[in-house]
Amino acid sequence: DLRLDPQICLDPDDYVHLFWWDQRDGTGQEEIYYKTNRIQLEVEEVKLELTNSMELMAYPNPFKQMTEIRYQITDSGLQMANSGIQIKIYDVTGRLVKYFSLPLSGISYPISVITWDGLDELGNDCPPGVYILDVQAKGISKSLILIHIE
Repeated sequence: DLRLDPQICLDPDDYVHLFWWDQRDGTGQEEIYYKTNRIQLEVEEVKLELTNSMELMAYPNPFKQMTEIRYQITDSGLQMANSGIQIKIYDVTGRLVKYFSLPLSGISYPISVITWDGLDELGNDCPPGVYILDVQAKGISKSLILIHIE
């Protein structure tokens, strides 16, 4: 069947109308054909919960010489896989004392560990006191208080 110049239209009552012409009768004469059908559309509402979350802890806390920062990321897959992880440690005045930037590709799930030795970015000992740990990854952020003691 050779259908030539098909035309489709949809009316307000959800009927599809199809018009075309062809030469199917074998006489060489062009004939116009028409078909119609009602379209039945169904819309199904699906509620999908996609979340990213992070568990964060430090041990020991309070600490004297070093603490292990442990974090676990649950990923829904919505964020970019190469976003990386930023770990920042601030003193109580808000000054950044230590910064770690890690690619996600090099991190083994489900739990990752990084050690802070109590040194700042310049390699100096941080004085005893309260510090704020801030971890950001995949569009989520989590904070924790660290206590450095003598």
